[in-house]
Amino acid sequence: MKARPLSAYRSLWLIAMFDLPVETPVNRRDYTRFRKALLKDGFMMLQFSVYARYLPSEEAADAHRSTIRSVIPPLGQVRLIAVTDLQFGKMEVFYGKKPRDPEEIPEQILLF
Repeated sequence: MKARPLSAYRSLWLIAMFDLPVETPVNRRDYTRFRKALLKDGFMMLQFSVYARYLPSEEAADAHRSTIRSVIPPLGQVRLIAVTDLQFGKMEVFYGKKPRDPEEIPEQILLF
């Protein structure tokens, strides 16, 4: 596992986990809109229905929580959780039985 810069330990990852119904055309439309809203807000897919975004502070996470709350569909279940970069970096990731490092901190400049 690669070492993270010291500044990364004050930052965090906001994780969105969701289960949304897709039985009807309206459900599928709501699911698609929600998923696209996450991507537009800078989230990346970790797994199906689990998305994460790297943020420099809790204040920045609060702004993104508000954005996500505003696009939650009327049905289904959405959970938001923030973990420190240190905690995120300790995540164990496997593809089959082969271990892999967690996602890297994005290289892009974050503007707020």
